[in-house]
Amino acid sequence: VWEELFYNKDLFRAAGLDPEKPPATWTELLEMGRKLNNPPNTYGLALIGGKGEYTTCSINSFTNSNGGLILDAEGKVVYNSPEVIEALKFYKSLEEIAPPGTVNRDEAEAVNLFTSGKVAMAMLGSWQQDTVTARAPDMDWGVAMVPAPEGKTFRGCLGGWSLSIYKQSKHPEAAFKYIEFLSNREVQKAICSLIP
Repeated sequence: VWEELFYNKDLFRAAGLDPEKPPATWTELLEMGRKLNNPPNTYGLALIGGKGEYTTCSINSFTNSNGGLILDAEGKVVYNSPEVIEALKFYKSLEEIAPPGTVNRDEAEAVNLFTSGKVAMAMLGSWQQDTVTARAPDMDWGVAMVPAPEGKTFRGCLGGWSLSIYKQSKHPEAAFKYIEFLSNREVQKAICSLIP
């Protein structure tokens, strides 16, 4: 899974927000972000905008959640649809609650801002849970779904790793047994800090 909303419950409390109710909609994200925004000490959100996959995934989450597509069923480019334009404008509006430097911010910098307590929220990959735990052991934080437009469902940029056996494999049965072993729930729990 690429994206989850990480949020600092301590900063939520300090801003008078319920730490057990993170934003669920775009409106709540912006409104809560404004209440959490106290520049130059703290900001509402570590918005990602640097060159890289993380920015593409974040923006795709917003456009997809708003019903936007890159291509329609016939393969025609529809990235200039009203749904995409609205999502891009909203994403840009989040700069209001972000520290300076969004255009160069990557996931690593967003993690640094979050774990240092400089931002109250960050949209990060699920694998960052271990990083947050290690770097900010005293922080009371939570993870939630990334907010979606009112009345719509979050549709994120999700991924993972695939296990496959090539047709040309000389040992397909052994390869399949290895895949079964790797994908076993107990093995996954032992090698992954997060259960897939």
